[in-house]
Amino acid sequence: MKNSRKDLRSSPVFLAVELRQLVQVIKHLDAGAEVEQLDLDGNSPLVRAAFLGEAAIVGELIARGAQVDVQNDIGYSALHFTAQEGHAEVAKLLLAAGAKVDSIDLHGNTPLFRAVYEDKAEMIRLFFDAGARADIANKHGVSVEDLAANVGLNLDDYRR
Repeated sequence: MKNSRKDLRSSPVFLAVELRQLVQVIKHLDAGAEVEQLDLDGNSPLVRAAFLGEAAIVGELIARGAQVDVQNDIGYSALHFTAQEGHAEVAKLLLAAGAKVDSIDLHGNTPLFRAVYEDKAEMIRLFFDAGARADIANKHGVSVEDLAANVGLNLDDYRR
């Protein structure tokens, strides 16, 4: 398995992901395209599909062995992007495939931190249901609990 970086415009798999074309993603993977290729920012096709909220493409990539915890150059995993964008269906697929709910980006922020920062209630509940921790402090000493208090969220409202 090779992790080569490519200009997004020159990769048929990335182009198919960006155009949200599941059939073309399948066609290129069937023809031997790498499921783990990286674009110039270190994003895999799975990370891009998660960012776009393309659950069907994410599911196909997972089925073909895509690494669910791969992180890009700023440490964002697919779960970080689902938290940021509020793509709960994609997050559920990633978590079911074993994605780490408390993965940490370069600033020390977890997907739960992103969900709280972006005020994505469904994502906050989903991550708590998956066992996310709110007490992990980032590199600036701020935990999810601290962030929630600063923005006026009561995290108990999101725990079941």
